[in-house]
Amino acid sequence: MGRLFVFCAGASNPGYLPSSQQVKNLLINTPNAYSEKDLRNTRKLIQAANPVNVMLDSGGFQILMAEENGIILSHDPQKGLIWSKKELNISPEHVIQVASTLQPEIMVALDYPIRKITDPEEQKREFLKKLKYNVPWALQTVELKTQSPLEGTRLFLPVQCYSIRQFEWFYQQIGRATFDGLSMPIRNMDVKDLLLFLIRMYQLGINQVHLLGTTKAKVIVIAAYLAARGYFNWVSLDSQGWRMSSEFSKYLNFYDLTPLDIKKGVSYQVICQCPWCQYRTFPDIKNMPYTDRSFFLSRHNYWVIEKFAKDVFQNSSNLGVLRNFLKERLQKKGSVDSLIQGLSLFESLKNNDIFHIEKSFQYLLK
Repeated sequence: MGRLFVFCAGASNPGYLPSSQQVKNLLINTPNAYSEKDLRNTRKLIQAANPVNVMLDSGGFQILMAEENGIILSHDPQKGLIWSKKELNISPEHVIQVASTLQPEIMVALDYPIRKITDPEEQKREFLKKLKYNVPWALQTVELKTQSPLEGTRLFLPVQCYSIRQFEWFYQQIGRATFDGLSMPIRNMDVKDLLLFLIRMYQLGINQVHLLGTTKAKVIVIAAYLAARGYFNWVSLDSQGWRMSSEFSKYLNFYDLTPLDIKKGVSYQVICQCPWCQYRTFPDIKNMPYTDRSFFLSRHNYWVIEKFAKDVFQNSSNLGVLRNFLKERLQKKGSVDSLIQGLSLFESLKNNDIFHIEKSFQYLLK
């Protein structure tokens, strides 16, 4: 049996933490921890959260935002890390410097994220454009880590690909490097794509995987089942969804994390086991001042995400048990069958040629 972890992302200072007690798994970002002031705030955040695991992300998201917003972008290790409204300068050396200072349990190498694109030809151009950065940065980070006091820190290399063929291309160039796991954003993927990538990672002997930027119910189900069944020793996820939902007055349903818009009013009774919802009604929540409501929702939302992940993991001894659990918890009953079918195909096809599996998925998974 492997282990499943949900990382808290998006808490920039102790006041944003979704719990007054321990936050077991905390994700921090390199640009938020580089200057002396930011580093002090990050240390206060870690002290307040008292986490078991700290993951240091590299700043790829900031690179993507800089590209989209036309901000000056450079990667000069001779200059300090610069992150402002006008300029971003970040390199693998900067990530290593922050990691050496904070000594996280896990660090992610610097990457240049691919944009969300649907046209196959545009995807290929985007992949190749970013590959020129992502392969050298991955290899450079591996080398720099060996020269740094980071023996106890695991290194995850980010995967920025649209397709299995692109992943093969990327992996051939980094596969001999020494690393502990892979980190994969899934904003460009559906369930079929996610399962294909995970099958290939399983075939390659990758036993630690981090799914970046999501805590959707269907992704949690896939991650929890594959961890519980021991296909991976470590599966983790992170997202700012708990915080962003709270800022837009969205209440995540206890049963399946479906967002409810509190501002529009909800007609039925609050049904939740979290400590924040005791003796509350939806009108109570709606009528809170905005700051209080956001604070309340952030704590509720994070609690139910962690609880849902724990419940799925505990009900993943086999597909029959998982199906029965999901039939009780998910509002969209049709999604249960598609998830079970996908996981069943994972188990039955996992040792086949990946491109044959890809063709099978095209016919069998919708």
